Amino acid sequence: MRGHTPTRPRGRSPKRRLPNGGSTARREATLPIPLPPPERNSRMFFWIFMLVMDLLIPLTILVLGRNFMKKAPAEINPIFGYRTAMSMKNRETWEFAHKYCGKIWYVCGWIMLPITVSLLLFVMGRDEECVGMAGGMICLLQMIPLLGSIIPTEIALRRTFDQNGEKR
Repeated sequence: MRGHTPTRPRGRSPKRRLPNGGSTARREATLPIPLPPPERNSRMFFWIFMLVMDLLIPLTILVLGRNFMKKAPAEINPIFGYRTAMSMKNRETWEFAHKYCGKIWYVCGWIMLPITVSLLLFVMGRDEECVGMAGGMICLLQMIPLLGSIIPTEIALRRTFDQNGEKR
């Protein structure tokens, strides 16, 4: 068999003898991939998480405000919608209150979106405690226009309707 070269079985690594008498299978060379420190990854993940959580309130009042401006919930109910004693007097007060409060929420939602993002940009890259405190304070500040919209809406209802819900 001239020209024939011996072959080794496929799938096996050739073994080499080391000078100290041991043998090792052929090892593939792997280069270590430099990874950022784990705390940096978790910091960024937590910052993104807080950003998403803090954007929930502005986005929710933006969407609900737009919907309430267009159309109040179909039925006067104690579960969903702008629910106060005055707004639930009759269908006319119900629709007026939703339209009025919807305008406030829609404007406040657009104002709060860039403010929320810009405030969280100040704490980007900081430790989780700092980001968490900032996110919590932002969330509390976002509740002011959300709950504060009740006062001007009730004032507008009382100026437009009497105590029985009849238009003045």
